[in-house]
Amino acid sequence: MSVECVFAKYTGPVRCFNQFIPDLGLAYVSSALKQEGYTCELLNLDLPENSPRDLLDYLGRHKPSILAVKLLRIGFPSLIKIVEEAKKTSPTTLVIGGGPHARVCQETIFEFTNAFDALLIGESDRAITQVVEVAHGERDLRDVENVLFREENGSFVKKPTSVIDNLDELPLPDWGLYDLERYLPVFLISARRGCPFNCAFCNYNYIDGRESVGSQIADGGAIRVIRSIPDRKRTLQSLQQEIRYCIDQYGVRLFGLVDALPDTQLVNKLCDWLIGSETTTRWTSFGRVKNFDRLFGKMARAGWVSLWFGIESGSEKVLKCMNKFYTPEDIRHTISIAQKAGIKCTGGFIVGFPGEDESTLAETLTLAQELSLDNMVFTLFILAPGCLVAEIPENYDVKLHRDWVKRYTCIPSGQDIYDVAYFDVKGEDNVSYLKRFESLVEDAYKNVWYRQLVDDYDYAELIASVMEGISVKDILRTDVLLNSGDFEGWNAFLSRAWRATENMS
Repeated sequence: MSVECVFAKYTGPVRCFNQFIPDLGLAYVSSALKQEGYTCELLNLDLPENSPRDLLDYLGRHKPSILAVKLLRIGFPSLIKIVEEAKKTSPTTLVIGGGPHARVCQETIFEFTNAFDALLIGESDRAITQVVEVAHGERDLRDVENVLFREENGSFVKKPTSVIDNLDELPLPDWGLYDLERYLPVFLISARRGCPFNCAFCNYNYIDGRESVGSQIADGGAIRVIRSIPDRKRTLQSLQQEIRYCIDQYGVRLFGLVDALPDTQLVNKLCDWLIGSETTTRWTSFGRVKNFDRLFGKMARAGWVSLWFGIESGSEKVLKCMNKFYTPEDIRHTISIAQKAGIKCTGGFIVGFPGEDESTLAETLTLAQELSLDNMVFTLFILAPGCLVAEIPENYDVKLHRDWVKRYTCIPSGQDIYDVAYFDVKGEDNVSYLKRFESLVEDAYKNVWYRQLVDDYDYAELIASVMEGISVKDILRTDVLLNSGDFEGWNAFLSRAWRATENMS
């Protein structure tokens, strides 16, 4: 049987624990294709023993109608080289780029490569089936939703953002796309698209397809942003159907709720159902300071193992600049309640947000030590297209370099984004500005929490909760295992994780 669409994913030669959690976005677009009777396959080049050569060999043999490539900032330079070779190998294949990097960087991607016939820069659930119709000669590319492409004369065609209004109408994610034995036994679930908040460093809503159409400065200096599309939520009945399907069809009982801000009312109803259910499940998700305090006890009883909190700073001054509507005391209160409920807590901190100085960072490090978090992640600030700092830089004493999006889009191989100067903070370029805090962050890791390669501590906690005799630190060491080339040891770990999931009671 011929395959209409082959998906490809590659984030570079360094392998990390989180690459082995099946991708939810690809599962959704695969489901959309199969619902319309189309066929598709996935070539995940991040998997052990896979390589870019596998994709080229596949294209040479099968010549699929479409190659759909997920674009991420990490690994982008290597990926576009692979895609260019793929286009040469199968010139008749329509090459489409999608994913967060396509949404954020848009036209700038074409400055680095001509390999993409088009990009999908919004939700792809309907658009991907329309692209197949283009490949079959049944539709013009101009009639595809959320599409961006460059014409022969160099001008761009970009369709207005279109979204799925009723999320319950979407088919359930197609986890059959994956050779699941090669992945961790964790499925991701999305109950919401969009976020009602406007954290100044975050471009989640921009990626989700919501343009900013206006803003105002509220009392206290917070910036209120008016977005073009409201966030949308699924019903409890829809989630119940998906959870039952994942358990009955695949035997998976470990779930990550990936919503940037899980809806409290929906989580409350979900917990009631899970507590009353005869099936045991385990969960992790984002938490939010002041948002879930009254629910932590119920979430623990419903199977919540861990929560990721975007604490970001211990400085009230910096929190206000970030558009965070809580204080350090609110943070202490929230983490204390979650820990008393028995939930493992990971705290994420952003260092070097515009307005940061040594004194505000000292407040953050002091708070981090006080909280006794189970895990911590300190990240230097990254300015990304679509976030408030990028949209209203003057409010943050930031000046964007003329070609800053181009510099952000494609970081040269061997370099890190922190090595690239693309904006100024109070007249100082971001590289030298962040250097002031780098050594303090390294000291924080030594004094507060030993750094591992893994950032997804919450998922490590989830898996450790069902594997007898395995600690979170054991799971975190799998990054070393992967990058040493010990794939036999890694596969043995995966088999053990699946057996532990199957034995949950």
